[in-house]
Amino acid sequence: MMFLSLLVFSPLLGIMLLLFVRKTDERMIQWLGTAATVPPLILALFAFIQSGRGFRLE
Repeated sequence: MMFLSLLVFSPLLGIMLLLFVRKTDERMIQWLGTAATVPPLILALFAFIQSGRGFRLE
């Protein structure tokens, strides 16, 4: 349960950080947006690899 919750809700941390960045700071917005997608990507790849091995993702 913890793993899937982390996978689903981890992008919310990036969204929360984006709320505090000025709209004119485009580089920081792009950097935070990209950085916020990395943890879910890694978790999804891990889940994909582990599901092929019979690992239960509860």
